[in-house]
Amino acid sequence: ARSPSMVGQGRIGELIQAKPQARRALLEEAAGISGLHTRRHEAELRLKAAEQNLERLDDVVGELESQIDSL
Repeated sequence: ARSPSMVGQGRIGELIQAKPQARRALLEEAAGISGLHTRRHEAELRLKAAEQNLERLDDVVGELESQIDSL
């Protein structure tokens, strides 16, 4: 296991010279949260799909209720 206080040779220079996006990626990797953004995005996509499914279900239920009322 790597100790968080141990920094490999050249890593500090890499961090200092890195562009902001690369610096953020390095820090997220060190913090162990590098995959969080991807998982969050996937969860948001699943949530949006579920909301769309609920809207379609509401439409179907409404249509069926109107058909039942006309019987």
